[in-house]
Amino acid sequence: MSRFDRLLLYGLYGFTIIAVAGFGIFGRHPELLVRWPELAAFYARSFALFARVHVLLTAFVLFAYMGRRVGGRWVPAGLLVYGVSLLSETLGTTYGVPFGTYGYTTLLGGKWFGRVPYLIPLSWFVMAVPCYVLARAAFSERRQWPARLLLATYLLVAWDLSLDPAMSYLTSYWTWGETGPYYGMPLINLAGWALTGLVIMGVLEAMRAFRWTEAFSVQWMAVFYGAVLLMPLGMVAVAGLWGAVAATVAALGLAGSVVWLIRRRRPRMDTKGALPARDAFEEDGTRFFAAHARSFSFAARLFPKDFRREVVLLYGFCRLTDDLVDGASTQVAPELLQKRLDRWQRQVRMAYEGRPSGLPWLDRLMQRSRQAGLPWEVVQALLDGVRQDIGPVRVASYEELDRYAYRVGSTVGVWMCYLMGVRMPRLLARAEALGRAMQYTNIVRDVGEDLQRDRLYLPADRMAAYGLDLADLLRMQQTGVLDPSYVALLEELMQQAERDYEAAWEAIPALPPRVRGAIAVAAEVYRGIHAVLRQNHYDNLTRRAYTTLPEKIGLSVAALRRLRRAVLITGMQAL
Repeated sequence: MSRFDRLLLYGLYGFTIIAVAGFGIFGRHPELLVRWPELAAFYARSFALFARVHVLLTAFVLFAYMGRRVGGRWVPAGLLVYGVSLLSETLGTTYGVPFGTYGYTTLLGGKWFGRVPYLIPLSWFVMAVPCYVLARAAFSERRQWPARLLLATYLLVAWDLSLDPAMSYLTSYWTWGETGPYYGMPLINLAGWALTGLVIMGVLEAMRAFRWTEAFSVQWMAVFYGAVLLMPLGMVAVAGLWGAVAATVAALGLAGSVVWLIRRRRPRMDTKGALPARDAFEEDGTRFFAAHARSFSFAARLFPKDFRREVVLLYGFCRLTDDLVDGASTQVAPELLQKRLDRWQRQVRMAYEGRPSGLPWLDRLMQRSRQAGLPWEVVQALLDGVRQDIGPVRVASYEELDRYAYRVGSTVGVWMCYLMGVRMPRLLARAEALGRAMQYTNIVRDVGEDLQRDRLYLPADRMAAYGLDLADLLRMQQTGVLDPSYVALLEELMQQAERDYEAAWEAIPALPPRVRGAIAVAAEVYRGIHAVLRQNHYDNLTRRAYTTLPEKIGLSVAALRRLRRAVLITGMQAL
């Protein structure tokens, strides 16, 4: 959760707590105003406005959060939900259907048709969004849509268990034409809420709101739901309406218990060392991507938003799979790491086959990938590559290194091609080359870090050809003085990667226009690590080479210029 996201919630909670405190002190004890007559006019004005301000503030907070995450993609659904709730409220205030007979006072401001305050349909949408997000987190599979809609509707109705006593029993924002058993509210009102809520959730589902709500943090939405609920719940609590408090808490507790029991039956992965990374990714995948894949996330900004979300999921899968091994303590036995990967592989296979894995993001990624035609063998190869990182690692030759690079690098390039809709063998081969090149770059960059984990990816036969062995590397790491032969070996590896980068450029102009710019930038920014390594005098044993933001920008401009020339040349050749 970003600082801005937290500030939005802090502001909303701060206002709500002050408003509830003011109601509890002066609203329940108006005699206190006699002691401070100068506060009487202020409180009267505040009471007339605080509900309006609260609705507007909650809307502002939600819109600001959604705007930062998905731009204006939520607006069409928001307008339709506003219209549906306005229709339902108009029918209710005119004919008593579906809520019963009631009417709004002037405390909520101007009204549509003289009946429904402008703010009421807005408040429906403001509360519907977190309810939908929370329900989708509990029931994420496509076939679970009935349970998802019912839970979202239930969470919406639970809100009214405090809202109605607070706004029509304690105060007079609306009044009932008939008296009911629940603090004056007729029970048919709950049925009206359920019906209207179900229609609203159906609208969100039909408009594929999950495509933009998946970018939202479930934790943030849960806290936001609590902030909106806190106003009426706090009012009934300070007024001593413990029946309403108990009903609300019990309703939410029941929902939580049911969801917990259902989720408890789902398979869970034993990640242990990878749990912090997994939690960070599930909390905010985009920030996790930006923090852990700086070169690629920089280039990924050029992807269309819908494809960028898929790239974030793919990166998260690769990173979390890798962290099952890299995130573990060096004291963990290799046998335990093998078992972890075995369990993870079974979970991934379940998601690929369309069975719920217990991780909604994994289910989405695997189902999208399978729909795109990605063979399971590609996923299996990547898992096998990570498995090779367990225990002491030694690589005998370029042939063995290329097999490893295919598994952990080329598979990602091929996977992305399928997500792009690219299946031409020539383009897939170049994607393999780009993935292999990037993996070679990783290997050259990370020699020092890998040595600390007893991993050595430099081919043993090439090291021997330069008169080097493991003891030499450890010596150079200790002294900081590099042998010329080691520098020559690194140059040889980088030249191998350079040839693959150039091979990839043969296909980049042929990629779909919406994605080729980002791929071109990613290739050149990653390739730029070679130049930084040379600037560092080839010291990859005691320091890590990385490109700075100005360097990334310069490499990006050069990549896009090269891409433009290549596209023009390709077009002229086609003529």
